[in-house]
Amino acid sequence: MAKQRRAAERSSATSPWEWVAAGVGGAMICAAIGYMIWYGLTTREGVPELELEPIATTQVEASYLVEVLVRNQGRATAAAAEIEGQITGPDGVLETSEATVDFVPPSSNRRAFLQFTHDPAGRLQLRVKGMSQP
Repeated sequence: MAKQRRAAERSSATSPWEWVAAGVGGAMICAAIGYMIWYGLTTREGVPELELEPIATTQVEASYLVEVLVRNQGRATAAAAEIEGQITGPDGVLETSEATVDFVPPSSNRRAFLQFTHDPAGRLQLRVKGMSQP
């Protein structure tokens, strides 16, 4: 009977490695919660700051497809960002193309595509028409 009691005590005892794992897990959870609280208290809201950069132009059948990099340098997310590209000539604007980028988080990049019938080489002007806050 004494042997059975000792075996039962050993099987129900928590291993030291289990306590170490529990301690490490608890410390990680506390650190994550502490970081979220610190970030929430110290980070200031800002506005989206979108920059546009043409990356590549590809001729597709009878049109030109311009790939545009949309970079958000701001501290806020931009939603439904409307991108406009215009091809200008000596007589003014030849053609306009628009695209909408659904979601651009802070410090991130997204890609948009604008399609033109005229070759945009050297005559392309890009701008952000508007955006909303998610």
